[in-house]
Amino acid sequence: MVGGAIKVSPVLEALGDKTKLNSYFPAGKWVNLANPKEVIGKEDAGGYYDLDATTDTVNAHLRPGTLIPW
Repeated sequence: MVGGAIKVSPVLEALGDKTKLNSYFPAGKWVNLANPKEVIGKEDAGGYYDLDATTDTVNAHLRPGTLIPW
C-alpha cells in the first residue's frame, strides 16, 4: 500500500511464459489507475484476482472510498 490509498501489485519474480499475476485485494471495489473503467473486487469480501503482468503494465489500484489529486 502506498499512503493508504493506492495498492501496487508488483511482479517480484520471473513469470516465464505467464502473463497474469495473482494478487490479494481486501474487501471493496478497487479502481485500476491506468484504466479507471476497470473495477475489481467485492464489497463484502476480499479475494485473489488475476492481473496483467506484462512488462509495460504497472498494477496500481485506488482503495475504495479514497481520492487522490490528479
